[in-house]
Amino acid sequence: MNASGGLVLDNGGRVRRRRVIPVVPPYAGANRMDWLLAAFTAFVATIVGAAMLAAGGWSVYHAVRLTFWWPRASARIMRYWITRSEDKPRGQRFFHPMIKFETADGRPVVAISSWGSWRRPWPVGRLVCVHYNPTNPRWAEIRCFENAWGMPLIFVGLTAIFGLVMWFRLR
Repeated sequence: MNASGGLVLDNGGRVRRRRVIPVVPPYAGANRMDWLLAAFTAFVATIVGAAMLAAGGWSVYHAVRLTFWWPRASARIMRYWITRSEDKPRGQRFFHPMIKFETADGRPVVAISSWGSWRRPWPVGRLVCVHYNPTNPRWAEIRCFENAWGMPLIFVGLTAIFGLVMWFRLR
């Protein structure tokens, strides 16, 4: 008489027991290895996604801090510091500008930018604007869009693509 699968009346007025169809979990038809593979994929996706999100969050925080909170100064490109990968001494060269500027309180600072490029984007002697860390002025970065927002955009974009791929993969 109830809708949950108890007794029901048929067309002739006789009482019959209603057949109950159990709800089957989505993984019941798959074998155990398929279920374990799906669980492992979800676990790895969560770990990788969390790591990408943390790196992207840190790079966005650094870009905002660099752009809005660090003081600015006018600097001159003195020369370039050339680095190579430690494991490939004949590998790709990266050019890090060596800059000279004065802090807001008048202290002269010579710093090597942590941001390097495969080319020399500014000629030696060029006057550029830099943002520097007020507690450690040797941590200075040249003001340009790629320097401040390049890595955050890459991490946020890759995290979004990874999230969408995993979303459609695990659906």
